[in-house]
Amino acid sequence: EISAWGCNLARKKGLRVLHSSFIEPTLEGEALLQKERFDVVAAFYVIEHFADQRRVFETISSLLKPGGLFLCALPSIHGPLFDYDFKKWEQTHPADHYVDYSPVSIKQILPLYNLRALRFFPASYHPERSGGFLRRLPTSVYRMYADRAAYGDTLEFVAQKFA
Repeated sequence: EISAWGCNLARKKGLRVLHSSFIEPTLEGEALLQKERFDVVAAFYVIEHFADQRRVFETISSLLKPGGLFLCALPSIHGPLFDYDFKKWEQTHPADHYVDYSPVSIKQILPLYNLRALRFFPASYHPERSGGFLRRLPTSVYRMYADRAAYGDTLEFVAQKFA
């Protein structure tokens, strides 16, 4: 965990946590990351902030045990803001985001790193940002569509290491 606050909170709950970046680890982090493999690696709204995406995915894969899970959340270009108000999407797109993904692109990338997508979820629902037929759908139907298509401005997914 890169956040000192997050590390302290986790430690108070009795969890073993390392205060380090996994891309540029501290000396303690480097020693641990060279010998440990994990059942779960979680990255919530972080991977889009790294310019070297290959290194990010290689590192995540190398940290996982075979069968281990990668839990991820990140902005998505498969959502209503990108589709129906691109100008606003472009104006609000953070300058420190180096890459943008969709469920399709994630599905294509993961196997390159011995990872297989298991499930995709929209992280939020915003029918009011949609257009066309989607805007006219009842909220419950919109949510069903969004769940099935992982349609949202932010995306969550679970992947598993297969080798």
